[in-house]
Amino acid sequence: MRLGCTVCLGLTLLAPGVVVPAALPAEPVVSAVPVPPAAERASVRPGVVPPGPVTPADLARGRAGSAGTAAAPAAPAVPAAATTITGIGKVSFRQILALQVGLDRLHFSPGCLDGKLGGQTRLAIQAWQLAHDQSPTGELAAADLAQFGTPEDAVAPYTVTAADLAELVPAPKTWKEKSEMARLGHNTILELISEAFHCKEDLLRRLNPDVDWSAVKAGAVLTVPDPQAGAAPLPMAAWLQVNLEEKTIRACDSRGRILAHFPCSIARKAEKRPSGEAKVVAIAPNPTYTYDPALFADEEESKLYKGKMMIPAGPNNPVGVAWIGLDLPGYGMHGTPKPEDIGKTGSHGCFRLANWNAAKLLQMVTLGTPVKFAP
Repeated sequence: MRLGCTVCLGLTLLAPGVVVPAALPAEPVVSAVPVPPAAERASVRPGVVPPGPVTPADLARGRAGSAGTAAAPAAPAVPAAATTITGIGKVSFRQILALQVGLDRLHFSPGCLDGKLGGQTRLAIQAWQLAHDQSPTGELAAADLAQFGTPEDAVAPYTVTAADLAELVPAPKTWKEKSEMARLGHNTILELISEAFHCKEDLLRRLNPDVDWSAVKAGAVLTVPDPQAGAAPLPMAAWLQVNLEEKTIRACDSRGRILAHFPCSIARKAEKRPSGEAKVVAIAPNPTYTYDPALFADEEESKLYKGKMMIPAGPNNPVGVAWIGLDLPGYGMHGTPKPEDIGKTGSHGCFRLANWNAAKLLQMVTLGTPVKFAP
């Protein structure tokens, strides 16, 4: 039986300078979008990865209307409900959000920022503890919590621009409709802003209780989490570890110290989960995707088509804004149109990450980077 992700089976990258081993299938499925000139990077869309050297700030702050350009709206009232972290006692929603933002800035991702102390936040804390030679309890002392910043520092104002609104596109329902789009961009301003600032849509609603998201206009000032401000430089990984039980990908240095930690989705079926080792053989930022109905035989829609269709690039592309191909046919690490599902739903075989984390990981690896799978 041939293993791998249905979305990614038969992948061959066509990115300039990427050498694909002969062992991979020959069908071209994903290709990289041409590199924009450096002068155009100031208009980078949130969630879209510009090739070449780039900081996380470029994803959402490297253009007009970025966070910090206007006076912050008054902080909305939030419920008094609190969560207990051993050694700290009661912790408020805003304190947990500050912890999550601080972890994200250090590239220990808690997944979508939501102000809740869930399983992915606990795993990020454990990874951070291991990186600092601490016992990975997932619990924090008050002194540790202070290292991740303050509630006031965790949020910033963001001014919506006309360019943001121009980014929005209708939501195609079928593969044919997707293939006819110029770009698979965001469908709503709520979706665009939440991805730009690494958070759940419900968090934006909670931070902006008076905003009518169906009628947001240019010039509106929003309160957003600010994971890009003061973010640590992205280090290069010596190797990657995929933990199948935890559903995480960790970038490590040559001594095994954890440099970054990202939640991921893995194959739903255990027999499709790889073991042993692999290596990175292809890298493509902002990829396009070729839909082959033969690979989607279980979908009723696939019976309507006879030929392949090119699906354009964009954050809502099936593989998101980044593709990292492995030397296991049909396997890779990539982004997703649905970041809130990461770690909660299973893939067909590949390793899915939130677009912003896939973008980070892409910048941390090179061709030949080893990947090790842990049960």
